[in-house]
Formats: sequence, C-alpha cells, structure tokens
Amino acid sequence: MKVIVTGASGGAGPGVVESLREKGWEVLPATRREADFRDLTAVERWLATLEGDAEAPFALVHLVGGFAPGSLEKTSPQLWESMLEVNLKTAFVATRALLPHFLQAKKGRIILVAAQSALRPRGGAIAYQTAKAALWSFAQHLAEEVRGKGVTVNVLAPAVIDTPANRQAMEPSPRWIQPRQMAEVIHWLLSPEAAVVHGALIPLEGPKAPKEYPAPALG
Repeated sequence: MKVIVTGASGGAGPGVVESLREKGWEVLPATRREADFRDLTAVERWLATLEGDAEAPFALVHLVGGFAPGSLEKTSPQLWESMLEVNLKTAFVATRALLPHFLQAKKGRIILVAAQSALRPRGGAIAYQTAKAALWSFAQHLAEEVRGKGVTVNVLAPAVIDTPANRQAMEPSPRWIQPRQMAEVIHWLLSPEAAVVHGALIPLEGPKAPKEYPAPALG
C-alpha cells in the first residue's frame, strides 16, 4: 500500500523511507521538489498528479518540522511565525489535503511527529515547544473528527532524533532515537494490528543510563 512521507529528504526522512520500503510499503517521498507543504493549493495540485494511479494513498507520515532555540526575550515575531509555520501549518496543510482521500476510501493512517520537549517544557525554545504542543492539540481534535470513519490519527513524541544536523549541534546521548527505530513504530502503526490505536501520543526515547553503575566483580 502507498504511504506518503513528507520531509523525506530531511534529517530523519531518508532512514524512515528506506526502512519502510524494506518492509514492503510503497513509499511516495514528498519533498519541496514535489510540493511546498505550507501551501495547500500546491499540495492539492501535486496529489492530483497521483490520481491516475489505481491505488490511492493509504497513509500520511508527516516528518516536516524544524527547530530553533530561543527564550521569549530572544524570540522575534519572525522566528515565532517560522516555528508555527514549519511545525504546525505544514501538518494542517498535509492532513487537510489528504483527509478527503482517506474518508472517501473509508480507511487511512495519519502519523504526525511532536516532541517530548513540548510535553515536558524546559525553557529555551519557546516557539518550537509551543508549536509542537499545538500540533498535539491539533491531532487530538482531528482524531475526534474522524473517529469511526476508518481513519486513525496518532502522534509520535521522540526525544532528540539522531540526524547529521543534531550531531553537529550537540553531543549524542543514549536517549537519542535512530530514524530506523522510529520507522519500526511507524510500520506498526500502519499495520492492521494497529487499527485499534487512535488518538495516541507515543513517546520515543532510548534507554537512560543508570544513576549508579555496579562495582566490577573481582575474580
């Protein structure tokens, strides 16, 4: 079945696309080259080019997003708007464009990506965290709108994803999520077994290091 993955060329995108393809999904990668997901008309126009295919898309995996730090004092109106646009508006545009296709087919999966920092704010990235928290709220409302119509809506909330950009910006941590690990969860949410999972927020993070390591055994 066909799965549209937005942000396919971004940090986590290539790993997710490759992993889903290996598991047998027909992935339609969506990048800026296909459509600007801030522009509903552009996305609808791109989807129209796919309508000649015999099989309509079954799922949307929306990976488009962006991060920028900044306290409120250091957040300009432009930065605020940028974070809302890339993290929230693109999710609205993608789901608004694809939902009619899912409703017509009476089946579909919508998977969005929030962030753990939006659920447990620590300060220092107020625009980003607010946008991701709003994304979770948006998903909850959407889940209620489509309940009982064959479409599921779920949200992943990863810790930091292991991408080249994040490795340049900070030291890797055991809590980081590999794109392929995220793809495993996405694959399960796309499966028939996950048809009963709807309106869920699924946290993703690697194992935390223990506070104290046991003393080595002496032999």
